[in-house]
Amino acid sequence: MIIQAWNIRGLNSPKRKRYLRLLLKDYHPNVLFLQETRLGGGSCTAICQKFSFTHGYEEPSCGLSGGLMLLWDSSVFSSGADTIQERLDWALINSEWEESIPLAGLTHLDFFGSDHRPLLLTIGDLPEVGNSSFSHKRKRFRYEAMWSIDPECHQIVSSSWESTPASSVTEVVLHNISSCAQILGEWHEKKYGKLPKDIRNTKRSTPLVLHNLIQFYFSDLLGLINEAGVWCSDGDDILNIIEQYYTTLFMTSFPADEDTEAWLGNLSLEAKSNYVHILSTEDYGEGGVGQAPSYVWRSIIWGRSLLIKGLRKRVGTGDTILVFKDPWLPRPATFRPYCSTLDNPNLLVRDLINESRSGWNMQMVRELFNVADQQSICSLPISKFPKADSWMWHYTADGTYSVKSGYFVASQLDQFDPSPSKSWFAVWWKGFWKTSLPKKVLIFAWRGFHDALPTYVGLQKRKVVDHTNCPICGFSVDSNSHAVFLCRGFKKIWKELRVSMLNNLSMDISFKQIVLKASEILSRSEYELFLVAAWYIWSERNQIVHGRKANPSDVVEGVE
Repeated sequence: MIIQAWNIRGLNSPKRKRYLRLLLKDYHPNVLFLQETRLGGGSCTAICQKFSFTHGYEEPSCGLSGGLMLLWDSSVFSSGADTIQERLDWALINSEWEESIPLAGLTHLDFFGSDHRPLLLTIGDLPEVGNSSFSHKRKRFRYEAMWSIDPECHQIVSSSWESTPASSVTEVVLHNISSCAQILGEWHEKKYGKLPKDIRNTKRSTPLVLHNLIQFYFSDLLGLINEAGVWCSDGDDILNIIEQYYTTLFMTSFPADEDTEAWLGNLSLEAKSNYVHILSTEDYGEGGVGQAPSYVWRSIIWGRSLLIKGLRKRVGTGDTILVFKDPWLPRPATFRPYCSTLDNPNLLVRDLINESRSGWNMQMVRELFNVADQQSICSLPISKFPKADSWMWHYTADGTYSVKSGYFVASQLDQFDPSPSKSWFAVWWKGFWKTSLPKKVLIFAWRGFHDALPTYVGLQKRKVVDHTNCPICGFSVDSNSHAVFLCRGFKKIWKELRVSMLNNLSMDISFKQIVLKASEILSRSEYELFLVAAWYIWSERNQIVHGRKANPSDVVEGVE
């Protein structure tokens, strides 16, 4: 006798009934117990007739959940024993039941459209192999994705899908599907039957592959500490340590995070600095992925943009940190000052520290920076016993990267950039919109501040043009700051307007930095004249781009 139980999760849909019919066709149970039928009363008779059972009992569902149904055929006789209940995917028996039926067997079957597995209970002597259709479990057909690139698979499907004499089209289709599945299964066993063995052989050869990769990627390491705590600087010893670590890592199901962090902690200081430099350098473009990159390297490049958003310099001596170019302020997302000096773009952080290293040179800080930058600089402590400048991860207390902090940064990137409606920017924007200038000039300055002017850099990102060269001078990158303030074609105009602050500007300075710096060093009337001149130059540039000849005198007259 075969007893089958299944949490079917609803028997009122044609799909569930189709799955149940396939299950009954494979195992032919004498007793079928269904849970969560979600059927009301009076459904048992129809279900018995549909699936060829002679008797049945049902417990209607309560609302949209629950419902039990017990079905059995005429070969089963009631013994009057107490009801045995089954919950989820387990069967519960007592010692008396086990003693009275010692040859019973319980099997979890495959999934049939539900997240619960059916249970198959066999009672009595199991039939011998070959004497019953049940003894030979029919293997379910599964299509393998790798077949699609094998030309033999297409030939097998084409030759198997042939019309055969039958009474109806349906029988022809079913026969062809069954025949094709059988031939594909036999072909797979014959051609790919040794695939598990090949995988095991590949695992055995992994140490040799790792040895070659280590020699290529880790040739510049100064040394490592082995498991015994001994410093090893010999090349062969370093290779053995790395090879042993990665062999253990990839042969273990769940490598511990602390093991990985401990190994990375053994890297020499020079190796760490080189690694951070590769990830954080601004000129390392998409071409750094290379040809046929490994999965690990592609993952590193993919996460590079996230790392850049959280890496900044930790101030030690300040000898290697450029004040206006390097990220060093504890303020996301750029970690750089809002304002950039127009006189000394290569100023170092050490120049902002007083000689006794007791604090910052506040006179110089007040002269070079706005209030927001002054607050960020003064929040950084200065040690009397400084170490060398180093990189750190801003979003953890100890400066060490963690997956948790990386996920936080990735999910909160939009909130890290200081909003123009908060703190110091709120006051600055309030004064900006109160200036007595035409709205078109203010809107132009606002768009340039947010890098929203339609320069060739922006047009190239939108696939409108295929290059970023300036249409006026033809050489430099046509950014927002270049198009208005830095282009050679308009240097004469700024010179005639006597705007000396634009002399000797760094080519990587932004429109935003120039506008903020101008608001700091120019008077109100001079600042308004500065914005009007910028708008006239932008208008003149657009007319030149659309075919009109340049006339600098018109711009100067319009500004005056």
